[in-house]
Amino acid sequence: MKSRWAWADINLSALAHNVRVLAAESAPSEVWAVVKANGYGHGALQCATTALDSGATGLCVALADEAIALRQAGVSAPILVMSEQPPQQHEEMIKYGLIATLYNKTTIEHYASEATRLGIVGAAHLKVDTGMHRVGAESKHAVEMAQLIAAQTWLQLDGIFTHLATADVVGHEATSRQVAEFDRVCEELKQLALLPSRVHIANSSATMNHIGVATQMK
Repeated sequence: MKSRWAWADINLSALAHNVRVLAAESAPSEVWAVVKANGYGHGALQCATTALDSGATGLCVALADEAIALRQAGVSAPILVMSEQPPQQHEEMIKYGLIATLYNKTTIEHYASEATRLGIVGAAHLKVDTGMHRVGAESKHAVEMAQLIAAQTWLQLDGIFTHLATADVVGHEATSRQVAEFDRVCEELKQLALLPSRVHIANSSATMNHIGVATQMK
């Protein structure tokens, strides 16, 4: 047998329509399309190019290899790798102009040392764990990590974000707690003149439920 008996037909026109709707719903914030895990099995390159052609301004993936494959396929849009990657991948991430997610001291220092060695400024977003408990700096350490990134000559603190665990449940108190904690961290960074230009909290559910609508990315 040469093929499986089950398959998915992907309607890129429908995807394009959905992205246009989200972009209109989110304006003036940006929409960045998450195309990790081969675009959730739908084809990373096809989904990425369709999303970018339909109003998305950037992309997100889980792994550096996913981002590098998109770069090698000709995608030049900003790509955020949404979790810290092994040290051996830092050089390629910087060379390919990827945006790193950073949240612990050891990784920040190694990424900075690679950027310094290469003479290329490495863009980074700080991930804050406000309650998802997957990855990210604990909120009590977030300002310290932001200060560490900002202190590196060859790193640019380009963004800060968190991940809402229950945004698909309207009115869930855990979401309110996460938003409040993220707002607290952002306000502290603002007072220190360290709040980056890109602040993002809204996944698809949060966007449709109007949670975090004041952020600059979705």
